[in-house]
Amino acid sequence: MSTQALRCRCRMSAAVMLAVVSSTLSFPAAALTALDDTPPTGDFVLISAVDSESQGPLVVEVVQNALSDDTTPDADIVRDINWGEGNGFRSWPDGDQVTHAYDDLGTFAVKVRLRDMAGNRAVMVLGNVTVVDRDEPTLRLDQPRSSTPHAWRTVNGRVKDPGVGSGVLRQVRVKAYQRRARGWFAYDGDDRSWSHVGEQRKQTRLAAVPAWVRAGEGGTFSMSLRGLRPGRLVIRADVRDESGNRSPTVVVKRSLHH
Repeated sequence: MSTQALRCRCRMSAAVMLAVVSSTLSFPAAALTALDDTPPTGDFVLISAVDSESQGPLVVEVVQNALSDDTTPDADIVRDINWGEGNGFRSWPDGDQVTHAYDDLGTFAVKVRLRDMAGNRAVMVLGNVTVVDRDEPTLRLDQPRSSTPHAWRTVNGRVKDPGVGSGVLRQVRVKAYQRRARGWFAYDGDDRSWSHVGEQRKQTRLAAVPAWVRAGEGGTFSMSLRGLRPGRLVIRADVRDESGNRSPTVVVKRSLHH
């Protein structure tokens, strides 16, 4: 064999080897992605303020205790959270904990979704958050300084609901009855008139028909008391919210005179 032929063979062999080396260098990255079918894992804890005495929206917290994947670094694992309010998954902010405030009543399933660089996903249901409203609304009756029937012919007041879903109030219930010279009179809140009952205050209280008044913006309400006369006036009022919580009954008594 000639020296020229031998050199030519060497050059061809070298070219083949370079091609093999080049292929080997580009193979593992694609292969690892294709072979990674293991989703990431994590340990998350849902902390609910069910025992909190604070009024207003219920605030819950989700804490990340652990996060790992077989190939993707922890910092590159994508985290999303779903608070169960119908808005789907949202990006988890930076850090190992996130809080959320519920303004509506109901039961909400909290979920966390993890995704690694290969696209593997894992969804974990952390539990249900049940938001209920146990806070009583409050009611206040305004009392005019004057004790004349004219000053009391309109009952004014304000209501407030400090609980979840605050501001969702049913109508205010107002009862009125009055002791006059001829005995007790009960107020009919439907037709805005008075009727003579007799000498029994309890019977008169039961005979009084409540007026139902819708609170306006800011919780204020107003109700007319037509036909007031001199005598001892009694007004009883309360309000319920949409969860059925009722305010304490507010009782106002005033002796009216000209």
